[in-house]
Amino acid sequence: MKENHKPWVTECLINSIKRKNKLYVQYLKNPCSLTKERYTRYKNKLTHLLRISEKKYIREYLDKYSTDLKKSWSVANNIIGKNSKCNNVPVTLNINGEKVNDPLTIANTFNSFLSSVGPNLAQRITKCGIDPLTYISESKDITMYLKPVNIDELDKVIRGLKSTGAGHDGIKPAVIRAVKNCVLEFSQTI
Repeated sequence: MKENHKPWVTECLINSIKRKNKLYVQYLKNPCSLTKERYTRYKNKLTHLLRISEKKYIREYLDKYSTDLKKSWSVANNIIGKNSKCNNVPVTLNINGEKVNDPLTIANTFNSFLSSVGPNLAQRITKCGIDPLTYISESKDITMYLKPVNIDELDKVIRGLKSTGAGHDGIKPAVIRAVKNCVLEFSQTI
């Protein structure tokens, strides 16, 4: 028997799958409306039970790890069959009829291709003669207001920074925490 990789398929459901398969064989041996209806009804009920069992399993598993975001995503990716490891990365690439296995050459080829996609597509777009600014309506005089942040809120945000590395600005959270008092003091003068 094929190994079961779906943890929500219980022993009872496995027995029901075997029964469904037997009903199908009976239908193939005697293809009349009675055997077809018996098989179809059983198959539909079993499909319904399998779906309920899967939903229940997923719900319980996600509830169990509801406070662990990393584990929740791991469970979700596992359920949909998406693994984080990609073992089938090609080591050779056919470039203009020649098989290349030098990683730098492959990377440069991809870089060259991807950086030229936009300009190549732009060249194929025909000019229509209409100024694109005609599609933009008149601007409205609307202002945006940002509510001032107080010292306690700023302090709480700085203390809550995770030590996962630098952000978009290139500054590591440890550096911000180290100069927290200066930042808080400076924010009072603004």
